[in-house]
Amino acid sequence: MNTSVHWRAYATNLLSREFLEIARGHLNPGGMITYNGSGSDDAFKTAASVFPHARRYENFILGWMAPPDLPPALIEKRLWAMTLDGKPILDPAAEADRRVVAGIANRKLVTIAEVEAASRRKLEIVTDRNMVTEFRHGSAISGAAPH
Repeated sequence: MNTSVHWRAYATNLLSREFLEIARGHLNPGGMITYNGSGSDDAFKTAASVFPHARRYENFILGWMAPPDLPPALIEKRLWAMTLDGKPILDPAAEADRRVVAGIANRKLVTIAEVEAASRRKLEIVTDRNMVTEFRHGSAISGAAPH
């Protein structure tokens, strides 16, 4: 999923614990959800509260139920297998695509423990009721003040 920025109105609809619990129920065994947390540490904390295994790759959050086994070779295999309307998204014959796949497959996935250790505040779980990302902390990216 590519959500809007986390401080925008209605972003909670895609970042809350309740939504992630619904999404988790639709995953195949071994399936994974990936979505744009747009830099929100609270969104990452929320994913870690719903999925036994959660990691962050730049702005994207990954959550899954099975034990984390994401060696670079498996990540590459899954990236090459991606399709859109039945057609491959990436072309192994294209040098640019090979560089992108190698870069993604070898990038370190960040844990919630690392993010919490670096945070200057206690991270919160986003819920449909508290709408933390929209109202409590504003945007560190834009400098917007909380509402």
